[in-house]
Amino acid sequence: MENKETFNLVTNEYERYRPVYPSEMFDDIFTYLNLNKEDSILEIGCGTVQATGEQLNHKDAFF
Repeated sequence: MENKETFNLVTNEYERYRPVYPSEMFDDIFTYLNLNKEDSILEIGCGTVQATGEQLNHKDAFF
């Protein structure tokens, strides 16, 4: 088995034990950025998309 395939064997454990980002962290980020409702943000990255859900809770405009 190649290294790139090993994660597929532990996806359930990863999802069960990986901590989520605290919503207070996103409060702090958006407060610091001082975004307006008409501002847009773009998330670029690969991963579990855990951060995306919290960002959607904080912004009306998200691409």
